[in-house]
Amino acid sequence: MAAKRTTSTPDTETESEGFGDEHTDLSRFAEDNAPVKTKAAFTQAQLMELAESDDPLALLAQYAAEAGIETIASVTDVLSDGTTIMEKAMLVNREFYVIDWRFHDSSKFGGTFCAIKCMDMSKRAGEAGRMFVFTDGGSGIHDRLAMFQLKNENQTVPMHVPYGLSPSTYETTDSSGDEITATTWYFANSVVKP
Repeated sequence: MAAKRTTSTPDTETESEGFGDEHTDLSRFAEDNAPVKTKAAFTQAQLMELAESDDPLALLAQYAAEAGIETIASVTDVLSDGTTIMEKAMLVNREFYVIDWRFHDSSKFGGTFCAIKCMDMSKRAGEAGRMFVFTDGGSGIHDRLAMFQLKNENQTVPMHVPYGLSPSTYETTDSSGDEITATTWYFANSVVKP
């Protein structure tokens, strides 16, 4: 049985036995964990000049120096450890470990999306795809990780995912009123049959 915890909502404090019940307010979690506003390195006019320049790299270096940026970053500075961006469909029946995750504000998903950093232990050190990231903004993985994080006092913890991901497809209507097939992704509890 899960230990009791107190959750804060805008007007009340409630105690619950577990997590994911009616007292859990994920929108509050998203508000509390929204990313800070980003300051643009260049002005809109500079960006337009870059688009029209015959030598955009020289101009980019000039603007960077004027903004106090000593070097132009590489994507490896952001991913830093050989991380690959992975499509969820490639993770069906693939064992991996969740190492970390972060929630980010997203107008596309109408709230937040989650970036999940993972490691495939079957790959050798330095091998492509050993470290990878995938994102989710739906009601599957995103919501499960949000609940799990709330249960653990907003601490992310490593997780073993022995069976990879599982898709759940359904028919729905898009904003134009057209029938479409959509997919919600979950962490799989068993091998997914093709």
